[in-house]
Amino acid sequence: MAKRDYYEVLGVEKSASEAEIKKAYRKLAIQYHPDKNPGDKEAEEKFKEAAEAYSVLSDKDKRQELETITPSMLQKDGESKFRQCFELLYPLFLHRLREKVPSITRREELLSMLIALKQNNKEIAELLAIAPRSVLMLRHRFRQKIGMETEFSLENFIEEILRITKSSGEMPEAD
Repeated sequence: MAKRDYYEVLGVEKSASEAEIKKAYRKLAIQYHPDKNPGDKEAEEKFKEAAEAYSVLSDKDKRQELETITPSMLQKDGESKFRQCFELLYPLFLHRLREKVPSITRREELLSMLIALKQNNKEIAELLAIAPRSVLMLRHRFRQKIGMETEFSLENFIEEILRITKSSGEMPEAD
């Protein structure tokens, strides 16, 4: 199961203070506590999800890390860490992308994530350690795969997936 946005889980804005985060967590913890909902698996999951969200958002270092994903993490920390941080910020993005493009490759996923983070072709080439011409070819093949003709439409495609992801509170099915 993909992780939901921690702010969304607690029902607070990203600018929420520590007190607002604590208050929202306590409200959910009381509402979904297993002692108040014996045998209710959904309530138990919501309780655990709220506890996880609170453990991250109440820790200044974890919250800072969550909010400062940068494309340079790809080079510094590797693809795995970059993906992990990206998925914390945009929990359903890759799930929705894979729904739209079932045959997507890992390289195309990385390209999509970097486009979502507003990177240009030169920056993408540096981050993926490939020639700028290779980025153009990768973008071209990906546009063909999704049936789009212009460079602009690839950005629109990624923006649409981000929009759907942000407006959707539902959880994807477990793989």
